[in-house]
Amino acid sequence: MNIARESVSLLNRLGFDYLEIIPFSPDMEITPAFHGFDIAITHGLSGLVPAGIKKNNRPRRPQLRPVHDF
Repeated sequence: MNIARESVSLLNRLGFDYLEIIPFSPDMEITPAFHGFDIAITHGLSGLVPAGIKKNNRPRRPQLRPVHDF
């Protein structure tokens, strides 16, 4: 659960604080309500997506772009 909370905190610090992000872990004693949520963000583990949220199992490939053009 700590990793989920730290991830949400990092996303907020990176400027995504306008989104409502709820940390979740399968071992939580009390599961939060996910009504109205369409997207789950995981660390590549689609099996952690809570029931009721659509899964997109496509692997995401990072797009590499040069920082500076020489």
